[in-house]
Amino acid sequence: MKVIINEKEHEILDSENGISFDGIPLEVLVNETGEGSFHFIYNDTSYRIIVEQSDNTYQVQINGKRISVQELSRLKDLMAKIGVTSLATDHVKELKAPMPGKILKVLVNNNDPINKTQGVIVLEAMKMENVLKSPVEGQIAEIAVSPGDTVEKDQILVTFEDPK
Repeated sequence: MKVIINEKEHEILDSENGISFDGIPLEVLVNETGEGSFHFIYNDTSYRIIVEQSDNTYQVQINGKRISVQELSRLKDLMAKIGVTSLATDHVKELKAPMPGKILKVLVNNNDPINKTQGVIVLEAMKMENVLKSPVEGQIAEIAVSPGDTVEKDQILVTFEDPK
């Protein structure tokens, strides 16, 4: 599976012999400790991992540190190889909450121009602060939440429009 971690593309493969990350074989012991919760041992170091999935994006917490992992679909990967870089999914008009939580900060205002990956909202979830970033370049059309609001998973937080 191809994934994007911190804006870099990586390949993770699972086989009978174990896991490889970017072609490097890793000897990892894995125990599932609950739904979406795992205990890994790698190089004699123990890791507690919690995974939450929303569509093709995963919020992964490793010993308390949260990272976002986006799974690349085979179609998107194939399209990129032949030079097509814009798919319908690149024209997202909304930013939705990836998990339930509390809005701590709104980093933008209505009608602000926005860059792709620019911070938009700070969401507290599972006692962690998560900066939610814009999936598109454009302009803020509407901010649907305020600091202090409690939100549910997939609740619309911000809507976008094309730049004027």
